[in-house]
Amino acid sequence: MPSDSQIRAVQTQRLNFLNAIWDRELAGQRYPYANDVAQDVGMDGGDWDAIKRVTETLKADQLIDGSPTAEHGLVTVGLTGSGRRVVESKLAGHEPTGGSPASIGDVRVEGNQNVINIQQHSAGATQHVELTAFDKRKMLKWADDVNRRLASHGLADEEQIEVRNELDSLRNELSKHNPDPSSVHRIGKYVLRILASVPGSLASAGLIEVGKQLFS
Repeated sequence: MPSDSQIRAVQTQRLNFLNAIWDRELAGQRYPYANDVAQDVGMDGGDWDAIKRVTETLKADQLIDGSPTAEHGLVTVGLTGSGRRVVESKLAGHEPTGGSPASIGDVRVEGNQNVINIQQHSAGATQHVELTAFDKRKMLKWADDVNRRLASHGLADEEQIEVRNELDSLRNELSKHNPDPSSVHRIGKYVLRILASVPGSLASAGLIEVGKQLFS
C-alpha cells in the first residue's frame, strides 16, 4: 500500500503537469508535446512510461486530451474545459465547482504556480515543494521586466541600485539546481515592497500585481 508521502508526490506531479500545460497554452502553444511539458515539471522527457502514467490518469479524469499513439499514449496534450477550470480555480485560491478530481486530491496552489500547499492531516499544515522549471521561468522573466522598466518607475537612484542588487540575488538563487523557495519568496517580496513605495508609472504598470501573484 502506498504511503501518504507517495500519494502526495503523485498528486503534486499531476497538478504540476496541468499547470505546465496551462503555462504553455498561455504563451500561445496549442497542444504542446507531452515530453516538453514533462521536462517543465522536472520529469525525464524521454521516460515515456512515466509520462504515460501521468497523462493516462489525467485523460481518464477528462482533464486533458491530445493526440494519442499506441506506444506512448498522448504525445501532445491540451487542457479540456474541466482541466482549465481546475487549474484556474486553484490558482485563484478556491476549489472548483464539484470539488477536485481524485487524481489531484487535496492539493491547493496559492499564488501563480509557484507554491504548492498539500493539505495534511493536521489543520493548517502545509508542505512546500521545490520550484519547478516553469516557476523559475516566470520569476526570471519578471526579474528581467523589472530590471528593464526600473528607470521609469520613479525610484531614487539608490533604491534602483538596491533593487538591481536584489534582482541579481534572485537570479543567483533561481540558477541553483534546487533553489530555496523561502529565499526566493523573501527576495521577491522585498523587491515588491521597494517598488510599492512609489506610485510607479505607466511604463511599469503591472509589475507589482504580477509580482504579488508570483511571490505572495
